[in-house]
Amino acid sequence: MGSFLLFQVQPIAARYILPWFGGGASVWTACMLFFQVFLLVGYAYAYLLTRYLALRKQVAVHLLLLAGTLVLLPITPAEAWKPIDSHNPEWGIILLLLFTIGGPFLLVSSTGPLLQNWFAGVRPGKSPYRLFALSNFASLLALLTYPVLIEPFFGLDVQTKSWSMGYLFYAMAVGWCAAQVYMESAQHRPAQETVHQDEIEPDRASVFLWLALSACGVVVLLASTNEMTQNIFPVPFLWVLPLSLYLISFIPCFENERWYVRRFWVTLFCIGFFPAVFFLHMGKVDGFVYQIVLYSIILLTACMICHGELARLKPSPKYLTSFYLAIALGGALGSVLVNLVAPHLFSRYWEYPFGLFGVYLLAGICGFRKASHGAPHPEMKNKARPREAALLKNRRFTQWLWGTGGAAFLFAFGLSMYIFESNDIANERNFYGRLHVNERQAESGAVVRSLMHGQIIHSEQIMDPNYRVVPTLYFRYGSGVGMAVQHYSDTQGLRMGVVGLGAGTIASYASYGDVVRFYEINPAVKEFAEKYFYYLQDCEADCEVVLGDARISLERELKETGGQNFHILVLDAFSSDSIPVHLMTREAFSLYWQHLRPDGILAFHISNAYLDLSPIIRNLAHQFGKQAISIVVEPDRLNWSKAEWVLVTSNQQFIDNEDLKPYFKPWPDQKLRKEIWTDDYSNLFSALK
Repeated sequence: MGSFLLFQVQPIAARYILPWFGGGASVWTACMLFFQVFLLVGYAYAYLLTRYLALRKQVAVHLLLLAGTLVLLPITPAEAWKPIDSHNPEWGIILLLLFTIGGPFLLVSSTGPLLQNWFAGVRPGKSPYRLFALSNFASLLALLTYPVLIEPFFGLDVQTKSWSMGYLFYAMAVGWCAAQVYMESAQHRPAQETVHQDEIEPDRASVFLWLALSACGVVVLLASTNEMTQNIFPVPFLWVLPLSLYLISFIPCFENERWYVRRFWVTLFCIGFFPAVFFLHMGKVDGFVYQIVLYSIILLTACMICHGELARLKPSPKYLTSFYLAIALGGALGSVLVNLVAPHLFSRYWEYPFGLFGVYLLAGICGFRKASHGAPHPEMKNKARPREAALLKNRRFTQWLWGTGGAAFLFAFGLSMYIFESNDIANERNFYGRLHVNERQAESGAVVRSLMHGQIIHSEQIMDPNYRVVPTLYFRYGSGVGMAVQHYSDTQGLRMGVVGLGAGTIASYASYGDVVRFYEINPAVKEFAEKYFYYLQDCEADCEVVLGDARISLERELKETGGQNFHILVLDAFSSDSIPVHLMTREAFSLYWQHLRPDGILAFHISNAYLDLSPIIRNLAHQFGKQAISIVVEPDRLNWSKAEWVLVTSNQQFIDNEDLKPYFKPWPDQKLRKEIWTDDYSNLFSALK
């Protein structure tokens, strides 16, 4: 029950605060940093409690703390935690989680090692490690049920309150277990004395491997999640899938050592090395499903190696809490490396190939290690190890395989690094992802400068002074935003709101006396737009850039100064190739129309390789009594991509404009599902192309 609650609260809490911090994939990885660190704190609490207190005192202290956390329920985050600005969001997320779910999460996370230690104390003849496999099964069940049974049918407020009720029942169950332990134990005897006293203490090499294997597993987990969610909405399914595979690898490894066959998993891992480092990391594998499958296979093989070797290195129950504490410490270190170290150390997501290379090195170390350095576990004494013997007999094959994998890594990493860095003139990576600027020469000979987020080009500008005011790419003449501006061409004092700055291309449509108000969450985008592009500099209109999440900024402005009275409001907020879900919900739609004039135009840029978002917008437009118009601009001779826009308005003059009608694309004759996305509900699969 504790493990179920522990892993159910993670997607609930992350999903709840996702819109508050920009809706990007980094919100989940920041949450994972908190979860890993507090898992370590919970394991440390269990370690200290069992090491220094007698069994009955452990029971008393734990029940007292458990009762104290009940006053913190329910775990629904308060609106006051919404960020004021977009700087240092990681610490805002960590503080929010600390004061919202910190206490209950700490005690739930300590359940596994603490109750297993109690079990070993009152049942000295039974191994507690199978309970670790059972707890991981419950964790997996929690993750799998969330996107299937919880998120689609229950609002977030119901989810947090239901979890709080579950925590209350969990506390009662722990109280029942504690009562049994209290009655069966001798008050003067600490739990550590009830287990085997003659077992060999784990050596330093084993402890190092506990830490390293656990850390590498978490690094590959989080790096894989980052890679998966670069181009798709960071929805719970894409958080749950990698974490589920991570947990699945624990279950067979700790249930029975025979499930982990080192040679099989290392071979499979080495075979997948090249595509993992080169093709996948470069984004050259087309298709959402294919990418997810390949990432998942490589993640599973890496985790099976890490956790299979951990299972072989597990000590006797006497050192159970130390073992779990080391695993938790390694996991926390891995999370810190991905969340705090890597963004400052790497300008790209190099932690993914380096994490895989770390697994590869550890597999080699464990493979060449003497069998006697394995696991000083009593169950393994006097038992033959046929798999180990077979691997040692075939050492030449193992060495060849290991060397081939290393060569594949170096080749793939060097080649991808050369390709990535060849045309870049600026790089920056922060909480909101990886931003870079590069230059290329068009067929006409003109130099074109591009702003890229992840693997996706977001804006381009022709550097020739005679053409640099020309809107390009998705915003070129004939695009949706171009049609909207053309309709208001005779309007003096045009007011435009733009969610998503990019290079500031839309500013090229504004004239003297107009106002263009950009809303941008990433401070680096503003810096790059002003430093490497000229759209903002050359604009004669009044251009303003408001830093922070657009929805929060618009809500604050509405409350403090009223609506902005925009003629046009453009939605062009992308994180790599994904649009944050919270900007396409019913609540967001309502907010937009409070800032638009009654005859205004709401312009959605929905170009996407994997998702067709037009039905979602059409349903919202219908619910608000508006008309939705599709405008699609095909690729042109300058190699500018296909641009898909949906314009939502009730302006009949715009809808009936004969000059613009040739640009309107008819909707397909298909019956739309009456599906409305809200802050509580969204369905990624319904939008897949």
